[in-house]
Amino acid sequence: MSDNRVFLHEENNFRELVLKDQSFLNKHVLVDGVWVNDNLIALGTLRGGVLFVNPQTGVTEQIVDYLSGLPDNEVYALMTDRRLGVWVAHEYGFTRIAPNIPFRSFDHFEGLAGNLLCAQSFQGKVFVGTTLGLFQLIEDVPAPIIAPIKEAKNAKSKKGATKKKQAPIEVEEKKDSISSTVNFIYKKITGLEGKVMQLAVVNGKFIASGLSGVFEIDGATAKPIIQEPVRSVFFSPSLQQLFIGTFNERLKTMAYINNTWQETNLLDSLRDFISHAFEDHLENIWLCGRTKIYKIETVDGDVTDIIGMAINNPSRDETVGLAYGTELYIAASGQFSRYDGHGSFVKFDSLPGPRKYFASAGYFWFNDGARWRTVDKKMQSLKLNWLGLFPNLRYLAPDNQDEALWVISANNELYKFTNTIDEPIASRYPLFLRDVRGQEVEISKQIEIEQNENSVVFEFIQPDYVGTNVTQYRYQVKGLNTPWSAWSTSNNIITFSYLPAGRYWLAIQSRDLLGTESSVEQIDFRVLPPYWKRWWFYALEFIVFSMLVILSMRLGRANPRYRYISQILSLLTVVMLIQFLQTILSALIGIKTSPVIEFMIQVCVALAVFPVEIIARDAMMKYSQRKYQITRIWGNRKSKK
Repeated sequence: MSDNRVFLHEENNFRELVLKDQSFLNKHVLVDGVWVNDNLIALGTLRGGVLFVNPQTGVTEQIVDYLSGLPDNEVYALMTDRRLGVWVAHEYGFTRIAPNIPFRSFDHFEGLAGNLLCAQSFQGKVFVGTTLGLFQLIEDVPAPIIAPIKEAKNAKSKKGATKKKQAPIEVEEKKDSISSTVNFIYKKITGLEGKVMQLAVVNGKFIASGLSGVFEIDGATAKPIIQEPVRSVFFSPSLQQLFIGTFNERLKTMAYINNTWQETNLLDSLRDFISHAFEDHLENIWLCGRTKIYKIETVDGDVTDIIGMAINNPSRDETVGLAYGTELYIAASGQFSRYDGHGSFVKFDSLPGPRKYFASAGYFWFNDGARWRTVDKKMQSLKLNWLGLFPNLRYLAPDNQDEALWVISANNELYKFTNTIDEPIASRYPLFLRDVRGQEVEISKQIEIEQNENSVVFEFIQPDYVGTNVTQYRYQVKGLNTPWSAWSTSNNIITFSYLPAGRYWLAIQSRDLLGTESSVEQIDFRVLPPYWKRWWFYALEFIVFSMLVILSMRLGRANPRYRYISQILSLLTVVMLIQFLQTILSALIGIKTSPVIEFMIQVCVALAVFPVEIIARDAMMKYSQRKYQITRIWGNRKSKK
């Protein structure tokens, strides 16, 4: 309505939708609205972007505006597509919003500074560590507006009059009419400066570590535990202690005793740059250094032995490791190794292509070329296929409060990934043949391609606004007896450097981010041989040979003076016949040969044709000398007397 109200038409009646953030629409002016699904509508505004509301409850789900990626807050019109995406028309063109993707942005709120390094939730609050410190996402409550002081009615100011008791001063507080659901800002935690690289929850306590040391976060302040640069922090469940790797190649151990953190000095003798630590099922602690892996054996909470094992391919890159059941693996310099149980690591490499892996928040993540994975069973309930939207990630950590993940991309973006929202099951966009590139390519109901030395390229495309760079393709060429290719994002462009003449069927299939495969599409095409290998050219050559033979015989028989011309024509016919047979033989063989082999083929053809040549030339000479007669070659002939 023109007064920014929204009504629903149900069963021939209109019902007003009571919105929790009606004041937001009143301030920013409602201009358009569309249904997304039964539980979500999108409302476009003149000055505030797009408001997504649950029509059943009137609660605001989210607001998408300039701060969250919309190029302009002035919305012209809205519409939805078949994948339930919302298209927003504005001054700069069109923007598609996908509200059903299970990612929510947390980096667009004001106050956040520096490159993002880590994120975690604690007691309902969101904390983000950056290169400039630790920030907490809090609600930005506006200061109350205090009304002017009202004087008491019974107060007297006359001189000598007895003063009566003054009435209390009336103070009127007015709150901002805009809903607090959109007013959040990041506030820096005091007492902690410099880079914060790791956040962890240890026995109900929130720990932050970085270049300033290790701190316990209490509310909006940071209490120091160790005030020296720290590279890694690991909490051992079996020992109930913190293992802290410092930048001066020392390893400190801390335990919480009598309401304070105290140093236990378990591993004072160990001097190395520890970048990562983990614990196996036997309660052994493994420490990853640059040149060695250390195994810390424990019994009943005490350290019994320290074993150092050299890394086969040491480098300055950080070494990470993980325990998967009874197996242990480490990753260093792009190579994966498995512990053999006898004090050494052997090469174990199962990841194809460029290797992407990292460890964050105590979890090991790797990319197998198609999607991000982890071996931890706690993460199996999450639909990790969605992480394929981000080919380059630098931080992944489970949320301590919800079944969710904190995601930091290489573009310095922070998202919270949950399983509460799923991509709807909707009709897929079809698979199109976008282009056929090559010389002399004719596109019709059946594609015909001229055979030549240049390559032919087929390019396919399937629109998918969720992420065009995550759609995978595979293909098969029927006619070449080739198997299906592997799934790859680059297989939509199929290049053929050379194809023999014949008929082919190119079958192609696509697979989206969630692994849903499309139906197999098939393209029928023919590769045409060069014109000198086609049937009509062979027929033309046969006609020319026949005419030359007839002309040679007629000239020799008509007049003896043309006998030499007849012999020349006969010889030319034989040479052309040899070349003709050699062309047919090369086409039947269908291989590319060297000039020497082609010469040998011509010699073999000449030797094979030589007896036929002698018989044919003798017959033609006798016919031209009237010693031999071929009856009724042309016309009726008079018999000799």
